[in-house]
Amino acid sequence: MYKIKLIESLGLTGSYIALSHCWGQDNSPLETTRKTLSSYLEEIQFPLLPKTFQDAVRITESLGISYLWIDSLCIIQHDEEDWKVETSKMEDVYSNAFITLAATGSSSSHGGCLFSRKHITDHGISIPHKDSKFHSDRALVPGGVNIRYKLGSHTDVMEQYLLAKFGGAPLLNRAWVLQERLLSPVFLHFHKEELVWECQESTSCECGFLEWEAVSYDNLQQRGEISIKADFIRLSKTLGHPEAQQETYNFWLKAIEYFTSLSITKDSDRLPAVTGIARRLCKSIPGCYLLGIWSSDLARGLLWQIAPYQQSVRVTVPSGCHLPTWSWASVNIVSTNYYGLSYSEISSPFQIDSRFNIQRSGLGQNIFVPGQRCSLLLSGAFIFCTLKCERPAENFIPSHVLNFQDQEEYMYIDVSCDLNTVGQSCRSRKVCCLLVGGPSELGKLVWTKSERIETRVYWSLVLQQLASGDYERIGVAAHDSKQGWFEKAEVKQITLI
Repeated sequence: MYKIKLIESLGLTGSYIALSHCWGQDNSPLETTRKTLSSYLEEIQFPLLPKTFQDAVRITESLGISYLWIDSLCIIQHDEEDWKVETSKMEDVYSNAFITLAATGSSSSHGGCLFSRKHITDHGISIPHKDSKFHSDRALVPGGVNIRYKLGSHTDVMEQYLLAKFGGAPLLNRAWVLQERLLSPVFLHFHKEELVWECQESTSCECGFLEWEAVSYDNLQQRGEISIKADFIRLSKTLGHPEAQQETYNFWLKAIEYFTSLSITKDSDRLPAVTGIARRLCKSIPGCYLLGIWSSDLARGLLWQIAPYQQSVRVTVPSGCHLPTWSWASVNIVSTNYYGLSYSEISSPFQIDSRFNIQRSGLGQNIFVPGQRCSLLLSGAFIFCTLKCERPAENFIPSHVLNFQDQEEYMYIDVSCDLNTVGQSCRSRKVCCLLVGGPSELGKLVWTKSERIETRVYWSLVLQQLASGDYERIGVAAHDSKQGWFEKAEVKQITLI
């Protein structure tokens, strides 16, 4: 029987293995709390461990490693202070692990890593030997030949970055796992069908398909669908080089699009769940990291949007914390339809409007998780317009429209609001738009009343004023430059909270 206990590192160094796993909703994993800490420092009885933990212990021991890091046991649960300290170390935990064991095929800590290999696709064909050319009357041959359909595990692992959701890899639908996978030097997937190995140099599977498809990354690149993992590996080799700065910004926007499509139990965990990635990128990005947005790429970072057919709500944060409306983390999509927030329409290279300026961003330091108030002091071309709701039920045309001097533009509203009354003529409200900028070349105007037309598109923040005089973000809007909404606009300074 295994002798297991918690170890307080206190400067102790050595090789260790990390575990990436789904906690599960119905059956919580074994946890360390203030009540159990002292006893766990003496011993954790092996039979008390859920199957995933037991399998991880067996694998760790077989690899000759003495230490195993499991989040629910190595972070004191229901202890806010310890949680803050330990979650800020995620970059170090996973990037320094000898290997990360990923219970990819299990939806809870009770599912395990090691499976009986009864495959989901195991509905093949059995061919008796007497019907095959290998049959010999002179040989005693048992049974028959079983032919199985091809494995799907490598597809589950590789194509999930293309926003395909697979039942065979529930771990990869969890938001926390993104940074665990990106930061780990080796991420070993324990799928129900086979093992899949990911490292900084290659990706391999037991059946050999990924080696046979060695050019798959090249094919994806030609289609513009290179995986986030491959992008991150490539960026990690150039961190600190000035020429990699723009690529790093683009990677971050792409990663947030994907991250916000994943499931997370606590909305308030969304920023902590990408802190490890942000800390790694801080080494090559100038300026400050402000609650999910980089101050040196603030103009584009502010222009996240929600697809018009998705429903969303404002995230609730603990008392005493402030999560500003300008951060993408302030919104939770409740009907993802496989998509998260989007930056895809914000073309690069992006040309900031000459009148848009950042007077103050945050507090002049990195802010990784919500805390004290963090506001932006912005100035730019500023207009007042009317927001109303239009809800044609027969298609996905956005339901909110801005009206300015008898001209109309569609907007992407952040959260569901009282204007969202289906089948009725909704009342309107006064809002304002602050112009940010747009692509430096012709693009496609995403939404028009009649058709898609080629034009130069400019993007603005749609804001509403609070009783305090400050402004909050309620959405973004795409403007056809030919309409000239901002040509004679007033330049105004505002505080965005």
